[in-house]
Amino acid sequence: SGENVNNAQRAWSILERMKANDAIPNSYTYNYIINCASQAGRNTEDKRVSFEIALRAFQELRKASGMNTDPDSCNTGSCDPNSFTFAFMLKACKNLLPLSGSLRVKVMAQTFQECCRSGHLNDAVLDRLWQGVSPEQFYELVKEEPKRHSSVGRKTGLQQTNSPIQANELPTSWSRCCNLSKRRKGRMNNGGTSWKKGVKLSLP
Repeated sequence: SGENVNNAQRAWSILERMKANDAIPNSYTYNYIINCASQAGRNTEDKRVSFEIALRAFQELRKASGMNTDPDSCNTGSCDPNSFTFAFMLKACKNLLPLSGSLRVKVMAQTFQECCRSGHLNDAVLDRLWQGVSPEQFYELVKEEPKRHSSVGRKTGLQQTNSPIQANELPTSWSRCCNLSKRRKGRMNNGGTSWKKGVKLSLP
């Protein structure tokens, strides 16, 4: 396995040791694992293993949370998925799942829709969605008409990497928990809309 895959596996082994010592993992723990996995390897096998780790971490956090998707509720506890969780999971899909076939779009769509239902949509999540699906699929998922966005966002060559739509242009229920999260002076600042706030979770 490549170095990044080893990092993902090492992160998962830390989680297992935490459990063995009766330490309770929280959203920061799982988010770190998902982000480690998303930065995987150079070949198909590396990516497969790393995506399995990301998905397992995502599912365990969801199970620990027992998420309530009532449109008026917010799950912002230490063991609840947050904006980082969904952004990192979308990043894992984009980096690890093949462009061919329907699996990548299916998983990204389900992740995005769950993010919206739970009220944790922010601009970082939209950026990751934009980077991982076609423009047509993106606009279908956000339920908006295509915009002119030639001057919006950073560009890498001809590839724009920032979403042409911001979270505050979409239904407020989709991001209802982000303002609550920003007011909490917690360990993650998990509702921020600046992607730079997630840099501390990235491996060198």
